[in-house]
Amino acid sequence: MVTMYRLPRWFEGHGNAWLRAAGVCGLGLVLADICHGRPAPGLSGAHLVVLIGIVLASLAWLAHGPAGAVDHRIMVLVLAAGMTGGGLVTLASPSSAALALPGVIGLLAGSSLSLPEAAGVAACGLATFAAGSLAGAAAGGFPCPARAWW
Repeated sequence: MVTMYRLPRWFEGHGNAWLRAAGVCGLGLVLADICHGRPAPGLSGAHLVVLIGIVLASLAWLAHGPAGAVDHRIMVLVLAAGMTGGGLVTLASPSSAALALPGVIGLLAGSSLSLPEAAGVAACGLATFAAGSLAGAAAGGFPCPARAWW
């Protein structure tokens, strides 16, 4: 058998740590972009929605790594809560980086859960986005991502 790809020497044996560090750096970049957007996280109104969504989505993003130590049912609930939080951030903070939160959580769910469980996690994000879009339409305007789609 011929190996077509070989990991660099510095990566061998430490692959999981490097991937984990890359994930934390990616999350940091996404959060930095969201925090410099409008509205910034805070303690009232849309600011509070962004803050709660960031906390839920960040916990889901970071908790996925040590999933072997956590009960499988708890991981499904954590990813569903993270998907809901990512959807809230996407609706409240109209930056392109905010779309990465539910996208990455959906990728994590799809790669580590069974199909019905991953579909349930995705449905949480879709339900959050649909409810937020309807609430925005009822208030007189669409949230930013829905404006382009409707």
